[in-house]
Amino acid sequence: MSLEHLDTLIAFATVMLGVSLLITTFTQMVSAFLGLRGTNLRWGLKALIENIYPDSKQHAHDIAEAVLRHPLISDSSLSIIRRKVPLLQRWQLANHVTVAEFVRILEKITAQTSAGDLKTAMQNIVQNAQPHPGDNGAPSAVVDVAEEFQFWFETAMGRTAQRFRLHMRVWTILFAVGLCLALHLDSLQLYTQLSSDAELRAGLAAASSTLSAKAQQPAAAADEKAALENLAKQAREIKSSLDATRLNLIPSPYPNPWYSTYEGRRHLLGVLFTIALLSLGAPFWFNVLKSLSSLKPLLASKQENTGGAAG
Repeated sequence: MSLEHLDTLIAFATVMLGVSLLITTFTQMVSAFLGLRGTNLRWGLKALIENIYPDSKQHAHDIAEAVLRHPLISDSSLSIIRRKVPLLQRWQLANHVTVAEFVRILEKITAQTSAGDLKTAMQNIVQNAQPHPGDNGAPSAVVDVAEEFQFWFETAMGRTAQRFRLHMRVWTILFAVGLCLALHLDSLQLYTQLSSDAELRAGLAAASSTLSAKAQQPAAAADEKAALENLAKQAREIKSSLDATRLNLIPSPYPNPWYSTYEGRRHLLGVLFTIALLSLGAPFWFNVLKSLSSLKPLLASKQENTGGAAG
């Protein structure tokens, strides 16, 4: 492999990383806007209550939501607002809860709830979730019930995390499809362009470090409003980094109608291939770019030694 070929691969991986970061950012924006972490956690708690306490099934949703919207546990600054607005309710849900937090918050809510079936259901969960604090002589049956609840709680949280990752994966693929079709991102054509354009390769090589740094930035803030603002800023920065390389993500002139260029099979195959590549995700392309970049000094040194020996 020559240095030119390696530079082409690095430039290609840089483009894939940049677009993947945009897709990741859009996906995180959807997650923050729809409160996917909180709603998936609510689903997990609801499923837990329904399966362990079948008699409380009709109250499972209300109990899970009441716990996750409690100001002491909610990640959102909007948790103090009690008006029932669908989107706002999603933002008020906590993104994480431990079994101890769940039980103690539920104790507080139970104490503030009027007598009725809902209060009875809450009391049943609290009494069986763990031994009463300070009751060292709790009967073994009570301890067994508490341990069983903790076991199934952790299992439910694992399932919740899997469900959230699945949702994020689906959104990633949807954005990959949408971006590739709208922007006509043909990876075959892109590779050919990079192979023949040294200036573009150099620009992308310079942008690779910036994009790699973006890939390592911490996740967005827990508060949905702040998260959306940070993600929008991040998307603009990523696009600016790509624009600085002279890479035209948006075709100019743009096809009219937009689907006219898909009449050619080669272009369609190139776009479908790009969708598959972008579906691998930003972490994959970050690792690819890191590996390729580490090869460059070694290859350059090898070529120098080969040239010196030949001379």
